[in-house]
Order: sequence, then C-alpha cells, then structure tokens
Amino acid sequence: MSFRKDDAAVGTRSSLRVPTASPKLLIVALLSLSYLTSLIVATHQWAFIINPLQSGDAIRTVELLFFWAGWLLMTVGAAAIALDCLLSSGSSTKYLYLVALVHPMSVIAIQSTLRLRSGHWYLNYLTSNVWFLLSDVAVPVLFWILYRQSQGAMADEADEASSLERVTHE
Repeated sequence: MSFRKDDAAVGTRSSLRVPTASPKLLIVALLSLSYLTSLIVATHQWAFIINPLQSGDAIRTVELLFFWAGWLLMTVGAAAIALDCLLSSGSSTKYLYLVALVHPMSVIAIQSTLRLRSGHWYLNYLTSNVWFLLSDVAVPVLFWILYRQSQGAMADEADEASSLERVTHE
C-alpha cells in the first residue's frame, strides 16, 4: 500500500477524510501498541489468561473465547499486520477494524452479562488499575484511528488512480 500526504486544500474531498499515516508511522504505531498490549497481558496474566472452558456456563465460555481472541488480535494480529505492511503491499490493514473492535466488544458483552445477572456494573477495575483503562479503552481507540487512517490512504490511492485514468483518457 502506498501512502501519500493528506491534501490540505479546503473544500476538496480528501480534506474531509481522516489524515493518512505514512507507512513508517503506521508500522511503528502498530508494533508499539502490540508491544504495549503484550506487556499488559504478561504482567496481568491473572486477568487475561483465563481458561474459558472451565467457566461452567455456555454464555461465559463464548464471551471468554472472544475475550481471548480480542487480546490475541491486539498483540499478535497487530504485529502481523505491521509485518505485512513492512514486507508486502499492506493489504491486511483492512482487517485492523477486527484488531480494534473484538476485545472491547467482548469486554462490553462480559460486563453486560454481569450486569444482567448481578444487577451491578463491574467497571471499577478501569479506575483501580490504569493498565486496564489502556488495554480496554485507549489501545482499541488508537487501533481504530490507525484503521481509519489506513483506509483513508487507500481511498486517496484510489482517487489518484481514477484521476490518472481520467487524465490519460483525455
């Protein structure tokens, strides 16, 4: 995937998009967020490495499987996408939305189930440990921003191709 600087002209279609990231910035950001998430998981294993099959409840098992998938995507998936950007076309950036959304959606599902069953929200963990605020809120938001930027770069690339095609046909 090639990236180009955002067109700063006011009123153009590209000025209404999320600014695009350079390939180096995208790769560094993906690897940094992947590393940060890995550190959080490694230092808080008691909160992340849970055997979903021992929950004894089918709904909880499914939620915990998605929870596992979410943090694995944020650690390994983000690094794999960064390597794809480094070694090839970077076409896997279209899957960044999964990296950004699976973990927080699983946390929302778990919290909603706990609320329905107990009548209480258990969100105090976000304020009692700042690392969980990072892993459950900040990092997914940053992954979403990177996803939007990478998609903006692809749209800019498509606009350039169509503009070039129009010029060659004229």
